[in-house]
Amino acid sequence: ANRLSECGISGNVTVNVPNGPYNEQVVFNTIPGSGPSALVTINGNGNILTANTDATNRFVLRVANVSYLTIDDLVIQQGTFTTGWMGIQLYNSASNVTISNCNIPTTAPSTSGSVAGIIGNGDPTSFITGGTFSNIRITENTVTGPGKGIQLYGLDANLATGLEIDHNTVNETGSDGIFFSATSGTLVHDNTVNFRLGDGIEIYQDNTNAHVYNNLISATASTSTGTVRGMYVSTTTTGTKAYNNLVWKINATGANVYGI
Repeated sequence: ANRLSECGISGNVTVNVPNGPYNEQVVFNTIPGSGPSALVTINGNGNILTANTDATNRFVLRVANVSYLTIDDLVIQQGTFTTGWMGIQLYNSASNVTISNCNIPTTAPSTSGSVAGIIGNGDPTSFITGGTFSNIRITENTVTGPGKGIQLYGLDANLATGLEIDHNTVNETGSDGIFFSATSGTLVHDNTVNFRLGDGIEIYQDNTNAHVYNNLISATASTSTGTVRGMYVSTTTTGTKAYNNLVWKINATGANVYGI
């Protein structure tokens, strides 16, 4: 990661991760020369990346101010952590970035909104500070057990565009399975979400023209005694279309249950 940022690139680059596991925090910073004809692909080959994190550095893998990067086929595992945890963090800004085929399990199910599998935000520690994002695809990942499964915050003054979240499996989340805020034209489709608490998919504030379709949403082992919603759409969103979704098996006998 450091060598890419220090030396830059002049064409397509594929990095094959050799046999792990690896116990370290990894940061990808701006890669000079990257662009449509100079893509960087990190092929994880199913290797394990883990790290002990603290309240200041909560991530295992961080992508900061990077464009034209694909992270594929890594296993991101929790080490010990204190306050908050991020498996993969898109930090501050990112464009034309794909996160695919990664497996992100937590050591134990969490109900904290400060424990996330994959997150895009604009602050090292605050999970609700937005960032500048465009053309982000999160696809075919498996996330198990965090409070937030997949979450992205754009900026109210600069909505995130080109966000696509598709074909992921998100299990046992304790706050939201999939969550996005301050985006325009987001596509969320063909995901399987089985959550425990909170919402399966949350279309939060200041989203415009989102399409949410072909998702399978359930809560087969909910422990909630509060409110459980298969899908939640904020009143500040506009142009949202939700169709061909199946919300079923909401087994939360002690909760107030809403399909949408």
